[in-house]
Formats: sequence, structure tokens, C-alpha cells
Amino acid sequence: HTGKENSVLQDYLWEKYAIFLLFLPARAPEWNPMEQVWKSLVQRLRELPVNKCREVAKETGPHLSAYTAIEILSGITYDEVKQFYHGSGLVPQ
Repeated sequence: HTGKENSVLQDYLWEKYAIFLLFLPARAPEWNPMEQVWKSLVQRLRELPVNKCREVAKETGPHLSAYTAIEILSGITYDEVKQFYHGSGLVPQ
């Protein structure tokens, strides 16, 4: 595997859609910005008041987990997303 076939896809996606593919090394979660998102999600779940969970559970029933995740993820700001990338070392500070 030389990676040359990836360059064709990278070039196409960049030229057609302005999408930049970033290939991350295996077993390097600290370089993956998505890991920073999961970390933030878990931290915010831990900080969620139990009473609020009970109220939401009454409204959403079995969909509590999905509803809560959507609420938390939709509250992540653009600046936080930038920080996820900075925290991974992929984008200079």
C-alpha cells in the first residue's frame, strides 16, 4: 500500500467540494479531534443535573439518551470545535 490511490481521491474531493482529507495514524486518539468531542460529551453528561434528566425522561421516554446527546452536542460552539482541533495538535494555536 503506497497511498498513491488516496491522492487521487484527495485531489478530487478538494477540487470538487473543497474537502480536505486528513489521514490519522492508527492508535493515535490524541490526534483525532473527534475524540475531543467525545471527551466533552462525557464531561457534560457527568455535569447534567439528575433532576433535569428525570424531567426530560418524562417527556422523551425511551429516547432520553438520544435527546440528551443532541442537546449537548448542539450546544457545542464554533470556538469549542476550533479548540478540539487545537487540542489535537493538528492546527497551530
